[in-house]
Amino acid sequence: MKISIITTVDHNVGDDFVREGIKYLLRQYFANQELIFENIHKHSPITTRYGFEWFRNLRYSRRVDKLNPRRN
Repeated sequence: MKISIITTVDHNVGDDFVREGIKYLLRQYFANQELIFENIHKHSPITTRYGFEWFRNLRYSRRVDKLNPRRN
């Protein structure tokens, strides 16, 4: 099962703490299923695009985001 979490990533220790707690609880509840987590950085819209989840440099991501067409 794929699960996306909209959060900050390596930006706010409180968000990191809560996110990891939620992931722990979901792993416990769905112990018999394979879980794949995707973190969507709420301050970097490009992280919502497939293959760009890792791109967190805001200076460059804004430029790339304008060039990368959105899927409908």
